[in-house]
Amino acid sequence: MTCGCGENKTRMMALLSAAAGLPLSVLLALAQSPSAVKPAFDVASIKPNKATTCVQFLCGVTTLPKSGRLIVQYYSLLSLVRTAYGVRVDDIVGGPPWRDDDKFDVEGKADGAVSDDQTLYLMLQGLLADRFKLAVHHETKEVPVYALILGKNGPKLQNAAEIGPPSTGPRGGSGGRGGLGVGRLQLTRTEDTRQITGRATMPEFATFLSRISGRSLIESGRPVLNETDLSGVFDIKLEWIPEPTFPGELDPGLISAIQSKLDLKFEDRKGTGEVLVIDHAEKPSEN
Repeated sequence: MTCGCGENKTRMMALLSAAAGLPLSVLLALAQSPSAVKPAFDVASIKPNKATTCVQFLCGVTTLPKSGRLIVQYYSLLSLVRTAYGVRVDDIVGGPPWRDDDKFDVEGKADGAVSDDQTLYLMLQGLLADRFKLAVHHETKEVPVYALILGKNGPKLQNAAEIGPPSTGPRGGSGGRGGLGVGRLQLTRTEDTRQITGRATMPEFATFLSRISGRSLIESGRPVLNETDLSGVFDIKLEWIPEPTFPGELDPGLISAIQSKLDLKFEDRKGTGEVLVIDHAEKPSEN
């Protein structure tokens, strides 16, 4: 005689799925994977912001990993989702009619320091799910991409194993003062120039370029696909004068620097990308 426990558990999860408005596969994955549980703020505050315009220094995101704090001022639900999930506004679809217009001030405090900004953004995801009843899912769509390919004369790159210790930016270290870092690469901004320094494989370099074609290094920009067929770790040193561009596009000055200094070039192509779909959201109660 068998108890049918597995069948009963699946039926129960199906009922919970219908009640929560989430796909059954998502609930089953969450139930079976402890690592899927996101870190959470110890205390959090959400208040409507009735201001009609954004006042300088009174809107935006402040991350303080060492004190475990995230402060967001005058942000819409759309901007909160963009920040929490690291996607471009153009890659978020769906949501309630008020997603763009209603503004909120959000502050979260963890129980102690956290390792990095990304942990705070994961906590923000959980806060949105808890207080805004946010439910989202990813879908694929056809998007414009850059293909990173070899130039006519081959790459002007040196394998990092042949050149000794890693290079650093002008202020030294990974993500030095005034710089933003992803992995082993760092983007440093000065008043007149931009610099990329560090070491990376070609797939890592392509991913880095995808990120900096967004509005910031926490957002995904236009995807850059590595099609160089180059293996190994390379020393990357680039400096250029920035030129006007649109969000989601690479700086033309950076493209020129990559072509002239590394003998790599870009081709415009179509590829597959992801959009984040807002399935459900509610206005939070004030506290």
